[in-house]
Amino acid sequence: MNMTTIFCCGGFESLKWREENGVDTIFADWTPPELLLTYYPGGLFGSDKQGHPIYIEPVGYADPKGLLQSVTKTDIIKYKIRDSELILRAFREQSAKGLVIILDLEKYGLRHLWKPALDIYTQVLTIFEANYPETLHKTYVVNENWKHRLLEVIDADQLPVHWGGTATDPNGDPYCRSQVCMGGEIPPHHYTNHLDNFDMSQFTTMTIGRGSSLELDFPIQRTNSILRWQFFTEASDICFSIVRHGSTDAGEGEPQSASNTKDVKEIVKPCRVNSHLIPESGSLVCAIPGTYVIKFDNSYSWLKTKKLSYLIEVLPPADLADLHTSPSFAIPRGDSSAELSMD
Repeated sequence: MNMTTIFCCGGFESLKWREENGVDTIFADWTPPELLLTYYPGGLFGSDKQGHPIYIEPVGYADPKGLLQSVTKTDIIKYKIRDSELILRAFREQSAKGLVIILDLEKYGLRHLWKPALDIYTQVLTIFEANYPETLHKTYVVNENWKHRLLEVIDADQLPVHWGGTATDPNGDPYCRSQVCMGGEIPPHHYTNHLDNFDMSQFTTMTIGRGSSLELDFPIQRTNSILRWQFFTEASDICFSIVRHGSTDAGEGEPQSASNTKDVKEIVKPCRVNSHLIPESGSLVCAIPGTYVIKFDNSYSWLKTKKLSYLIEVLPPADLADLHTSPSFAIPRGDSSAELSMD
């Protein structure tokens, strides 16, 4: 058991999550997109008077829509997990047992309450709580009028000038941008998440009626086959989920149809997806053969029909080590028998 495992006290499921998703080698296997390094606000800087590492997060300087139109959700989630690993590294180096977060709400407004961005934030929090428990010592939520209060718990030389301290970068930068990214507006020429990037000739388009749903069956015969999807809707959201029909002891080459099953296992919990704002994509490593059923559900809507375009593929088994270094590999998991990627 390595030191990372000791600090990550999330139990057996957390250790399994780390192993299956290559978290222990994330620094060697994955390079964050330059846009995240340049525009995702936050960074470690200094320690409080009790020796707790400090993470400064100027969330109001983020450009949520710009980020989600320039990089994938998968990369954002992996970036935050990489941040969590940097925090664990700081714990080891400083013999610390808790993190101090300075949450700066300067410039925070309605644009930061955009639902697709909040959904990712919730997903990141869920991963953090499950796999990095008991790492938070205290959070200070500050704005311009409260920054001076930080000096009661943090020495001035451990805070950048912008947050009431005396520290600057060698060039005099009061934000210490060499360690704390300040985010900013992403120029539109960086946007890549547009429908015109899709080859629509491969997509199936159909309308899901009011109060209706669409279920698509995909028999999986080979262990570790990959189920991959891309979809988007027009004008409104859609509820997306995946279940597996089939005996958990079904062997390779023994698919079971959804109409003749011994069990039903929820793989991806039903979730309303804002696919009318951002195209949705993801993949699933199917560790157990069976019939995987993808459901697009509009039963909650009695007023609107939904126009859905989707591309779903079943790919042959791949080496999981290759997936760890692939841009499409993601950290969230929907089932102990599957690896899930939601780009």
